[in-house]
Amino acid sequence: MAASAGTRREAATLRAADRAFLQYIGGTTGVANGALLSHRNLIANILQTFVWMRGLVRPGEEVIVTALPLYPIFALTMNCFTFMLHGGLNCLIANPRDLKQMIDEFKRLPVTAIIGVPSNKTGEAVKVIIVPSDPRLTAEVVLAHCRRYLTQYKIPRLVVLVEDLPKSTIGKILRREVRERYGREAIE
Repeated sequence: MAASAGTRREAATLRAADRAFLQYIGGTTGVANGALLSHRNLIANILQTFVWMRGLVRPGEEVIVTALPLYPIFALTMNCFTFMLHGGLNCLIANPRDLKQMIDEFKRLPVTAIIGVPSNKTGEAVKVIIVPSDPRLTAEVVLAHCRRYLTQYKIPRLVVLVEDLPKSTIGKILRREVRERYGREAIE
């Protein structure tokens, strides 16, 4: 950047129909997709929601909690752009439905490890290794729970129930050993 400090730059020419960005669509109902948004799309969406919310918000006084990433276009438009336009405070929460956090909902599981394993289909897949304290817990129960609360690409492809996981002398899971023991075999 220092080398180009004195370089003159020309202003970019933008038209309403020009591409602004590719908005990722979460894939909660199937394969993830992307929507190509133009500057016109963005401005129209923002102005529509701005008018729709008129009288419902107090500009500069509102606080909104925003779950990241902003997969749905509605969340991007409403939580990000519209509240910026209103001068609202946006509290960002990264990965509110994170896989580890969701798996931890199984309070009866004293030990859980989540690793990436080679996948012939996607390059890498999620594998969950659990030491259950409840004998009724099965891999099928874990997967059903994950399917209910996670988007498809976050659902573990493999759940393994084991008697114990390698731990340090202070009880921390030794992730490298877990990967060596459970992460070598490729899955379809």
